[in-house]
Amino acid sequence: DNSQADQATLLQRARAVLNEAMVVARTLSVNLFPPILNTDGLPAALAWLAKQTQEQYRVVVNVTANPHANPTTSDVRILLFEAVRELLFNAVKHAHVNRIDVSLEVGLDDIIHIQVSDEGVGFDPAVILDHKNHQQLGLGLFNIGERLALFDGHLDIQSAPGKGARFSLTLPRSDLPRLTPAGRSHDGGWREG
Repeated sequence: DNSQADQATLLQRARAVLNEAMVVARTLSVNLFPPILNTDGLPAALAWLAKQTQEQYRVVVNVTANPHANPTTSDVRILLFEAVRELLFNAVKHAHVNRIDVSLEVGLDDIIHIQVSDEGVGFDPAVILDHKNHQQLGLGLFNIGERLALFDGHLDIQSAPGKGARFSLTLPRSDLPRLTPAGRSHDGGWREG
């Protein structure tokens, strides 16, 4: 029967399309939140992201990461991973460079420091971050700054036309309250002996 054969063909086609969609969705999901981020932490995930960026855009991404600079909560890991991905994408799109440097460190104060820098065309941060300016770049950077602030973090931008760009992200490594010298002197429990 012809209609049965047609239905079988349609069903096969539908299955093929569905399978393709699932592969795309899975790839997209892995690219957005690679499992390595939770299994091996942020330093390993940034190395993975560097490799992906190099393969996709033919731009060398040089990552220097302290293996101990891994945030304790997955929220913070995801936020920093997304922020670096956004900054890499911006550099690829706007800076016209063939190399981007990423460094990940943790200070004695248990603060994570990430720097994403390039020697590209640069820009005037005031113009880019102006709320009336609807450039994609400005919105992305504004969102990063806003989201970091929710976690007691900060985004600092150093750039000028023709001078390259350096983005510095700082954020507490853990969401535990950090001890200040004042806090220590008030709390007898922290005194020795």
